[in-house]
Amino acid sequence: MNKNEFLNQLQVSLNGKLKASQVEDNIQYYNDYVEEQMRRGRTEKEIMETLGSPRLIARTILDASKESERIIAETESFGSDQTVPENDGAFRTRTNVPWLAKFLMAPKWVRTACGIVTLVGVCAVVIFLLKFLFPFLVILLIALFLRKLFWDWLR
Repeated sequence: MNKNEFLNQLQVSLNGKLKASQVEDNIQYYNDYVEEQMRRGRTEKEIMETLGSPRLIARTILDASKESERIIAETESFGSDQTVPENDGAFRTRTNVPWLAKFLMAPKWVRTACGIVTLVGVCAVVIFLLKFLFPFLVILLIALFLRKLFWDWLR
């Protein structure tokens, strides 16, 4: 099997089961992978043998897609203060994973703004600590300098 046959079988296996953009992304990924491996000196036959069956790869992609959709649906349906039934009938409290997942799915500008706010806060704390510790640091540096002068004088 050559690269084109592999990509065609992969596309046929994924079409209708994923969004067109997801199918195209996966096809592009494997096309780029094969080309990169060929640039590194491997033959097309070796690469195809390493990759294996395009239908098996498609099955893996579909399973991963279903799992990610399940996680997203679960994340959106439960808040951090709700309970989820366990298999044995007991109830447990959800952890704080949903807010983290929602934060990671937030628009890039929101994540960037949060990063900037965090950075400014850390800088403010560092400046406050330096302002508070500055007199002690000056005294320590003077003491170390005098010690060095004394030791040099003794030699």
